[in-house]
Amino acid sequence: MTSPVVSAHMVSPVEPGFMLTLEPASNEDLPVVMAEPLKINKEGHGVVKITDTEFVPEGFHESLEEDGGIKVTEKNKHLLINTARLEKMHKESGWATEKGKVYTPEMTGFTPSEEEILNLKMKGYVLRGRIVCSSGHVANEDMENELGSITEEDVHSSIKESERALEWFYSHQREHLHPPRKFKINDVTINDAEVITGEEECFPHGEYLLHDKTSRKNSLELMVFTMCDNPSCLKMSSIMLQLCAMGNLHKEDKDCAMEYLTGRNIYHINDPVNGNTDICQRCIGNIGAIVD
Repeated sequence: MTSPVVSAHMVSPVEPGFMLTLEPASNEDLPVVMAEPLKINKEGHGVVKITDTEFVPEGFHESLEEDGGIKVTEKNKHLLINTARLEKMHKESGWATEKGKVYTPEMTGFTPSEEEILNLKMKGYVLRGRIVCSSGHVANEDMENELGSITEEDVHSSIKESERALEWFYSHQREHLHPPRKFKINDVTINDAEVITGEEECFPHGEYLLHDKTSRKNSLELMVFTMCDNPSCLKMSSIMLQLCAMGNLHKEDKDCAMEYLTGRNIYHINDPVNGNTDICQRCIGNIGAIVD
């Protein structure tokens, strides 16, 4: 499932009232953290706002409503029209409250926009599951919530995995001036895989096409990143992104991580009903085959 990450608020993996101070690589002094304590969400977790203008436009937080929601304007009102409806469904019907559940447009009753999902979270609601939005994009709320309880061990483990990913990226992908446009995943390609991890079950069989872009600005000028849906890769990439957005990496390390997150090849298979699926070239190379 597509996992776009909109970086405006992030749940802090520490007790409310404290600032995130993870040390990702060494005991050297970290740069100024580009995030500020904001408030407590509706489940009592501390939330910080991202202020790095590489992710969030200047003045974004100052333009919000008193309840933290996005200010409705003539320009964005068509994207936020169902916010109150979703809010009521969440509180009264249990919509987006179950971890591990996929909330399809049929279950929701309509197709929510990415902006409506973000608006609920800006208001302090904690959503769960994977929510299929417009164009088949999926808001992976479970992974976002998981980031709120990561440990220092998780961070160091993800950094070690990211080092392996970066090594692959620089030794392989940069050499691919013309990357494969299409991969396929089926029983044959999975059975031929050298390493079987069980994560292969995450990916529907079929042909996966190369994404033209894997990062973009949405209608609110917030950065959105398409992530690989391989669970271990998704967690590693999400932690990398959080460290970058919250200012917990030195500039050269951040630049390197962002080049990887925005420059790696990602392939997709679309499903507007159950949600799109994305997989990076490094992962699909293990369980898929190039289609000539």
